[in-house]
Formats: sequence, structure tokens, C-alpha cells
Amino acid sequence: ERGLIWSKFLVRDADRTVEVEIPGGQLGEHTQVVSEHEPPGDGNQIVVATHRKGPHAWAFLRDGVVYGGSLGDGPAIQWE
Repeated sequence: ERGLIWSKFLVRDADRTVEVEIPGGQLGEHTQVVSEHEPPGDGNQIVVATHRKGPHAWAFLRDGVVYGGSLGDGPAIQWE
């Protein structure tokens, strides 16, 4: 998409599975790293805020602190 590789990750919990899109990744022989958008690894704890329209927002969760991730355009994660 306009020179940017996007990676898709499936995030599962006990109730459902959602897909998050993260800038950067690997496409054939090319690897792209987008600063401040470190992708999650297997077993990482993350918070996902689902949106009715557009991509879901996500961030890492460590020791009760939400940081990094890809919050996308618009407001930060809103708790309901």
C-alpha cells in the first residue's frame, strides 16, 4: 500500500479472534521495519480495541502499562 508493507496478525483470546494490521513485515526478499511499530510476538500480552469501521487498534500490555503498538488514526484506546 503506497510503498508500505502491512502484516496481518490473528489475536485470540478465550472468546474470539480478531485481526490486527501492523505496518512493516516481509514480502518475498524484502523486509521492512517501521519505527515505533514493533510487531507482537507469540505469547505477548496485548490490548486490542475493536473498531466498527477501519482497522483495530492495539498496544502492548506489560506490568499493567499499555505502550507502543499501533493505535492508528484518531483517539487513543478508549475503555468501555
